[in-house]
Amino acid sequence: MEILTTTNTTLAQSLYTLFLVICSMPLLAQNELLEDASTCDEVYEWVLFGDDGKRQIAGESLLQTELTLAFYTQRNCWPAWYNKTNELSYIANFLQLLQTVQTPYTDYHLAKIEQLYNQWLTALPLTKAFDYQEVTPMDVLLTDAALHYSYQQANQHSQSGVIDETALVNHLEKTLQKGQLKNLFQHFPEKKINTTTSTGIADTPTPSNNGKRDEGLKEWVQKVAAKKQNTLLKEKIYMPLSLQKFYRHRNYAPIWFTDNQLNILGKALLKNLEESEYDGLNPAHYHVVTIKKWLQKIANDPKSITENGYRKLEILLTDGAIRCAWHLHYGSVNPKKMDFIWDVKRSTYANVTQRFIESAEYGRITAFFNEMRPKNATYKQLRKHCKFYTKLDKGKENTAPLKIEASLSKGQESEQVVRLNRLLRFFITNPNRNNDTYQQITKVTKDTLVTVKHALQTPLLDEVSTRKFLAGPQPLDVAYTYFTKVAEPRTVVDSFHNAQLFDEKLEKTVKQVQRSLGITADGVVGKGTAAKINDTYQWTLNRLKVNMERWRWIHNNFGKHYVYVNIPNYELEVVKNGQRKLKKRVVVGKVSQETPVFSKNMKYIEFNPSWKIPYSIAVEEMLPRIKKSAKYLKWRNMELYDKAGKLVDAEKVKWAEVDSTNFNYLIQQKPNKKNTLGTMKFMFPNRHHIYIHDTQSKGLFKKKKRAYSHGCIRLETPFELANYLLTSHPDWDAKDMKKLIAKGTVNKRITLTNSIPVYLLYFTAWTTSNGSLRFSSDIYGRDKVIQQALKRVK
Repeated sequence: MEILTTTNTTLAQSLYTLFLVICSMPLLAQNELLEDASTCDEVYEWVLFGDDGKRQIAGESLLQTELTLAFYTQRNCWPAWYNKTNELSYIANFLQLLQTVQTPYTDYHLAKIEQLYNQWLTALPLTKAFDYQEVTPMDVLLTDAALHYSYQQANQHSQSGVIDETALVNHLEKTLQKGQLKNLFQHFPEKKINTTTSTGIADTPTPSNNGKRDEGLKEWVQKVAAKKQNTLLKEKIYMPLSLQKFYRHRNYAPIWFTDNQLNILGKALLKNLEESEYDGLNPAHYHVVTIKKWLQKIANDPKSITENGYRKLEILLTDGAIRCAWHLHYGSVNPKKMDFIWDVKRSTYANVTQRFIESAEYGRITAFFNEMRPKNATYKQLRKHCKFYTKLDKGKENTAPLKIEASLSKGQESEQVVRLNRLLRFFITNPNRNNDTYQQITKVTKDTLVTVKHALQTPLLDEVSTRKFLAGPQPLDVAYTYFTKVAEPRTVVDSFHNAQLFDEKLEKTVKQVQRSLGITADGVVGKGTAAKINDTYQWTLNRLKVNMERWRWIHNNFGKHYVYVNIPNYELEVVKNGQRKLKKRVVVGKVSQETPVFSKNMKYIEFNPSWKIPYSIAVEEMLPRIKKSAKYLKWRNMELYDKAGKLVDAEKVKWAEVDSTNFNYLIQQKPNKKNTLGTMKFMFPNRHHIYIHDTQSKGLFKKKKRAYSHGCIRLETPFELANYLLTSHPDWDAKDMKKLIAKGTVNKRITLTNSIPVYLLYFTAWTTSNGSLRFSSDIYGRDKVIQQALKRVK
């Protein structure tokens, strides 16, 4: 590989100039920098989704996504290639070392790295050329290139064919720490790689010996990985490098087909991909439609496909599996690319491909997909409902829609009542009670476990009969047929007897359905209720799909103790050890000033707070009133400060000359009984300047729809929350605090002994403790935005 001499000269000169500037700066030890490293959210977003939503960074596709993710996780997302300790020499060394690599120039992002580097040096003042605490796209590309080269070197010189990915990540980290980058580019034997530091990547199991190496399969996988072949059987390949990693581990032996027949593992995998529909995903995105079409074609005519055709189906199954797992774990669309704020930290970042390699090795296909899904109990319940309504939707053409000319209510007789009865029978059936799935055996003998493992943990019938069945040796194909036998979904018993009379029982059912649909439960079926009932099948599915995607974005178990606000439901809950301790009504941001979705830890509670009026409120709402009367601030017990923090007499300001362009003041409302924030505020410091607080406008809590604030959360009874959080605090005395609040002029702050996570989230569908489905109105119109984004996924 050759690098243009002029480019090298420019880089060398620029590096030297910048080196002189940086050398004059105070040095800071590497370990000190790492302690202050920034959060990983932005880095994870870049690595997982790219900076353009197309899994690309600066137009470059990452070569080792999961290794790069593991590397930055280990470093707490601190930049690797430039800081105040090693200056910028690593970048120059990297470029120089790669001059000796006999591989295409573009394989290591070098053209893009040089371009970004030169742009950076020329566009920014030298003294501010680098932020030593932030990872940039250039840093990620450098890391990805180094890890990719390391991976290739390890693969070339491995004696066993096993690549210890944890060791590769640690190796790069150590070479950077020691300033010995050249070691990264030396041929190193496996035994010299230190594997003591964990990065969160599971150790790679021994390569599978269950299948015979297929040179034809290897050829197709390599074509795909080299991007010489972008489609197979007219299906786009989405995970080419993951495919290469998967089959290299298996020594290029097929896993889903045996003797040109879809085997037990393949059937289980295909079944799981089909059932991604119950997660609100589209199985067609995982090649299911094409695969099933070819399998049917083969069943009708075994000669309709060549040997290469089977190889292509094998690869499509693997590609679909890995892509489906990514979507289950991270979501199929990027929340950061929506036109609303989504700032919730994830608690889980899985090495999807590595997990799949290990799971496939031990026949844990169903278990693998379950592990990729969010563990939250609500997600599991939503999935049950999604499965129920998906099956329901496929049969709805047999049910005539409800046509309402005039309202139907108790006491009336009509043919439409019969239709109403038939439609409502679906709504009153709880999918949690459907007997179309079976309990899985969790306790089996060692011998039984072997068979169950190969049966892929498919839902079994009952434990007693299964144990009897497994008492003797059984062929795996017979065992699979037995395990996957699923009864036809039972027909819901119609308890209404096709009656035309709208009786009391039907009225009760109508109210139940109206409550589940989030509309007034008056028991009367007008055009609005009828339209909701008619549209509920697809409407419900869409709601479920959107909200399940939201859970995949979070993928969090919130912990044992947390505060949770569901914005569209206007409620705050405090949960501890799975039990709800408090439930209170709240007021959230109005449509023009939406409450953002984010999570932070609550640090302290402030009693008799002062209120620093945000600039937007000061200019848009208060300035016009001040112009009418300079005494407005005095009436509201507010003070005016200039940019230097000096108190200003508002009545001496020439307000006629002040507008939004030259409003250089801060307005603050002093603690008092009529303070807009009320008696207290609960602080979880965040970049959105949002907090929970009391309010003087208590009447708003009586309204059903409570979106009236400027974005903050107004709490109906804040003292109850404060008392709950501070009961065991040494500085807390409820009686004394009530006296302090009654006085209203003395500000007091109490820092929580243990900070508690606060989640401000946005869900328009959720389940109750017994699994029943509930909906709320989409006050900010976000469901449609997500729904459209899901439809754009290809």
